[in-house]
Amino acid sequence: MELTKSQWKYIAIGVVAAVGFMFLLGLLWDLLWKLAGILIAVGLISLGIRFLFGKGLPDSLIDKVDKE
Repeated sequence: MELTKSQWKYIAIGVVAAVGFMFLLGLLWDLLWKLAGILIAVGLISLGIRFLFGKGLPDSLIDKVDKE
């Protein structure tokens, strides 16, 4: 069975749409990884600054550890 010209066109459109979707999904995945890295870095830096100024861990975190 041979495919018609319009069938080839729809197959090509589907392939282009699938590749475009995967490209956008890859960009989103990469941006989410970078955002997670930035959030972790900011948290560690802020905790380091607290220790640098002698404040230690936040009281709410100490209370959670003491309860367990």
